[in-house]
Amino acid sequence: KPNDLACIELFEREYTSNKAIWWYSLDCFLYRLLNRALRNRDFDLLFALRFFITDLALAIKHQYEQYLRVSTERDIVKVFRGQCISSNELQLMLDNVNEFISMNSFFSTSRDRRVAMSFLQNRSVDGKDRYVLFEITIDSRLPIKPFADIKEYSEFAAEDEVLITLGALYRIDKIIEHPEDGHYVVQLCLASDNDYRLKEIHDYLKQEIQDEYTLDSLGKILRKMGEYQHALKYYDRMIHETQIMLANCHMGIGRAMYGITSYDNALKHYEACLTIRKSQLDENHADVGISYSRVGAALCRQGEMRRSLENLNRATKIQEQTLSPNSLDLAETYNTLGLAYFTLNNLQQAANYFQKALDIRIQVLPQDHRDIGFAYNNLSRVLENDEHYEQALTYAKKALAISLKILPPNHPDVERIKDNIRRMVKIANVQILTPTSKDDSEYLLVASLGMD
Repeated sequence: KPNDLACIELFEREYTSNKAIWWYSLDCFLYRLLNRALRNRDFDLLFALRFFITDLALAIKHQYEQYLRVSTERDIVKVFRGQCISSNELQLMLDNVNEFISMNSFFSTSRDRRVAMSFLQNRSVDGKDRYVLFEITIDSRLPIKPFADIKEYSEFAAEDEVLITLGALYRIDKIIEHPEDGHYVVQLCLASDNDYRLKEIHDYLKQEIQDEYTLDSLGKILRKMGEYQHALKYYDRMIHETQIMLANCHMGIGRAMYGITSYDNALKHYEACLTIRKSQLDENHADVGISYSRVGAALCRQGEMRRSLENLNRATKIQEQTLSPNSLDLAETYNTLGLAYFTLNNLQQAANYFQKALDIRIQVLPQDHRDIGFAYNNLSRVLENDEHYEQALTYAKKALAISLKILPPNHPDVERIKDNIRRMVKIANVQILTPTSKDDSEYLLVASLGMD
């Protein structure tokens, strides 16, 4: 048996949703943590484990649906569970024979009565606890909550385990005392969804929640349970998440506006995004840094260079502390700083930041990615303005080679790079353009540009 620390490391490294049943059956931290959270109604822990609860419930449902498909005859299944319960819990069941109870857990049972009894024989109880053997009858001919025979998925196949899903209801049919060995047999029947005593309330609650499993519906359920403090916590969380989603919408609209050169509108949405993120996140959060970066980009396009550099420098300070050195978001900020300094004719700083952006993109992106082409083109423009024409042409050719692989020949970005090359060729008096036979006004860039 692996210790819990080893299990946690294994879980973080290898857990997948299709292994949920195996993980639940494993004698480790997970099933104990989940059952304790369910038993104690620890809503924070249950919320943290919601992905696993969902995976496990779906896995049981999938196995149950498979069982129904392959089963030629729907049959009645009898399963067993040995458990120690308090005398108060036993008395509650004794007082409610022929009524319904719910088990606030995934109910682990066995087809083998001896396996269930062995759990009782291996446990000691104090004077307030009672040995109970649950005998559960499952009539698969009726519409019932899913159950799954998990023998082939379980870590302990010999236990012949059957797992009944969370939220199932059981009718207490009979309770028999066995004074000779001090245990009780509690005979249960897995309730049908159509039981007339349950259907009305079930339908009402389902309509109340409306199959909408959100923080809003969770808050509503907690309110109805009288768990007002927990409800407040999740409503506050929903407000936070809603604000973050609104900020993301502003960022997306801003980028779209920037893409169509509507820089005034882009700036408006970038600033709205920044305001929300600063109110909801830490000042040094990476997303706040991205917002500063985009505000700086829009201001740069508007010619507001002082304000642009203020925002870009804030972005750089945050991003260099919070992001990896190879972050593409950091590369985007470096690229925008390059554009800002290029606009200010500070060619040395422009080349420095364009080179930083290029270095990151080369390490992270595919070699023919358009952003690498843009970075080469930006460096080419700086070098051209600094009159380093040969090196500028080298970068321009690399930019064009990438652009022609991923863009149509008449794409505006391709045309701009061709125009840059023509201009540099003319200035440097280097002839590398060949007229076409069809139209002397058009040019093809041929092998002298390093292209096939």
